[in-house]
Amino acid sequence: MDLISDLNQFLLWSQTPLGAVAVGNLTAAAATGTALAIVGSIRSIPRRFERWLERRAARL
Repeated sequence: MDLISDLNQFLLWSQTPLGAVAVGNLTAAAATGTALAIVGSIRSIPRRFERWLERRAARL
C-alpha cells in the first residue's frame, strides 16, 4: 500500500467538480462537529467544577 500514491489520487479526485463538492461538504460537517464539541466541552466546565467542589467539601 503506497500512501503517497493514495494521497495523490485523493488530491486529484478532490479537484474535480464532484470531488470538490464532496470535500466541501465533509469539511463543513467536520467544522460543525468540532465547533459543537468545543462548545459542549466549555459549557460542561462549570458543572464539573461544582461536582469537584462538592466532593472536596464532603471530604473536609
